[in-house]
Amino acid sequence: MTWRDFCVLVVLIGWLVVGIVGAQEIGGGGNNAMAGTPTLGACGTSPSLMAGSSDGFGTITVGTGVTTACTLNFSKTYSTVPRSCTFSTSSVAAIGGITALSTSAITFGLSLSLASGTIWYACQL
Repeated sequence: MTWRDFCVLVVLIGWLVVGIVGAQEIGGGGNNAMAGTPTLGACGTSPSLMAGSSDGFGTITVGTGVTTACTLNFSKTYSTVPRSCTFSTSSVAAIGGITALSTSAITFGLSLSLASGTIWYACQL
């Protein structure tokens, strides 16, 4: 199993756990959905979101340059802070955590620069 396969598996397990813990549906429909299309804040030079990414789950291609944090701005301000979020990266060395979480954004902090790397994320209200 490659590192990328492992990361994808970790995110998929995270999505499953989020779904089991009272979520109606991730990404669309239901009262707990985070279905809007987010934008990226500080996340290196020219970061991008994979087509189909939503507030609830998706893939970020980190921009170039020294990038030790990446902010995802939700498409709207939610009435509550997401109760469950998880993420994984394409680098075994760039581990980190969620350094900020609010009703309108999430920031992923990284231990090392992840320039041009990938972040897979999932959140649930």
